[in-house]
Amino acid sequence: MMRTFSLICLSGFLTAQTYSIGDTVKDFSKEICSNGEGDLSLYSYNGGENGGEHHIIWINLFATW
Repeated sequence: MMRTFSLICLSGFLTAQTYSIGDTVKDFSKEICSNGEGDLSLYSYNGGENGGEHHIIWINLFATW
């Protein structure tokens, strides 16, 4: 029973992805932390915009209320 429940939860997590390999993520800028002064911009990692330095990034977003 627990194994079946775990497999259902895992398969739901794996198939719920919005982006796939080769998809383009639209550019956005976000504050690094709510009381910080730095911003994170995806343009910083774009090789066509930053002088030829290409990057692969993994974005994990977590939210709490």
